[in-house]
Amino acid sequence: MRTASQEGSFELTIPSDPAEVQRIQDHIEGQLKQHQFEDRDIFSIRLALEEALVNAIKHGNQMDRSKKVHIQCAIKSDRFEVGIADEGPGFDPEEVPDPLCEENLERPCGRGLFSSSTT
Repeated sequence: MRTASQEGSFELTIPSDPAEVQRIQDHIEGQLKQHQFEDRDIFSIRLALEEALVNAIKHGNQMDRSKKVHIQCAIKSDRFEVGIADEGPGFDPEEVPDPLCEENLERPCGRGLFSSSTT
């Protein structure tokens, strides 16, 4: 579902279905190309979108397909802004293991969030 609110801004709502991630990435990539974003920047945005959307579906909504993921985007001449919200219970960022600690450096996950105490 797409709702246009102003030039370059839109909202999308998807079910918690991992198959939706690529569709959303493709849609946003098309919008970025229309606004003449560089390929390098589009690649980086696609990667960040994948991480955020998968986290919202998997960790936030616990793969519950009855829950939704809400995406708000704003494409401006000099930047891309995105907000992604799930319908999960939330979490305490202070309880997330520090990905920079020695014991976490080789972990294949846990890199999508840095709290202000780790940066």
